[in-house]
Amino acid sequence: MHKQLLLLLCTLFLFPYSAKGAEEISFVGDAWPPFNNAIGQPQEGYFIDIARAIYEPLGYKVSYHTLPWKRSVSWVKEGHYNALLGPFKSEAPGFIFPEEEVGKTVLSFFTTKKSNWQFNGIESLKDVKLGIVQSYDYRPWLQQFRQRHPDNFLVVAGNNAIEKNLELLIRGRIDTIPSNESSFLYRAKSSGISDQIRLAGRDNLGGSKSLYIAFSPALEKSALYAELFSKGVRRLRGSGELQLILDQYGLIDWADQPAETTPPTTTVSNQ
Repeated sequence: MHKQLLLLLCTLFLFPYSAKGAEEISFVGDAWPPFNNAIGQPQEGYFIDIARAIYEPLGYKVSYHTLPWKRSVSWVKEGHYNALLGPFKSEAPGFIFPEEEVGKTVLSFFTTKKSNWQFNGIESLKDVKLGIVQSYDYRPWLQQFRQRHPDNFLVVAGNNAIEKNLELLIRGRIDTIPSNESSFLYRAKSSGISDQIRLAGRDNLGGSKSLYIAFSPALEKSALYAELFSKGVRRLRGSGELQLILDQYGLIDWADQPAETTPPTTTVSNQ
């Protein structure tokens, strides 16, 4: 009898089903392909693919939601959702972070092909208007430049802020967009304007930064979920499944990327 009870308890821990179904782990962020795509797209984004590959074999249900970034951070902090998708550690102080990151990013600058401007350090920014997204945590040196030169920035907000910035760039309302390279190129391709934009340089001041899945500080199971995530990433990497997921987005494992480079250009088809 005792052995049967122990077996039942172990099964419930490893495969956490309730009478209503699987225990749900909810993930939220603003749409940021190819990391996490808009709801309803054929490819949800590799953040979500990795989460499903880690938690679903353990019996959990993974749910994915999109909200503007500022609201996503707030609602995970308050415990309305379990996990925030893709923050830097500086964007989510006090959150529960796994040991394993889920990507790396280097800030890149983009212009239209009509422009010959090139990013060559802080001084070169004085000659251009930058389009940025409200509540995004840009590099400290860029934020300091914005404080000194607020007129050099146009700030947009909302769930489709990146698309708004692309439109402003094409219309000539702004001169350059500082962005993650893979995400920007993915959006440009999806918007059908890849042939109109160019890479105008990469951050040579702040280097690369790590991206994470950050769990709510308000929910008691966050430490467990973070531990399972780290173990899961290591398992997926060791089995080769992680690279198979990334292959769908034309990316390589961030652990194999030199620190001074950005992720390679995505090769996914238009969606």
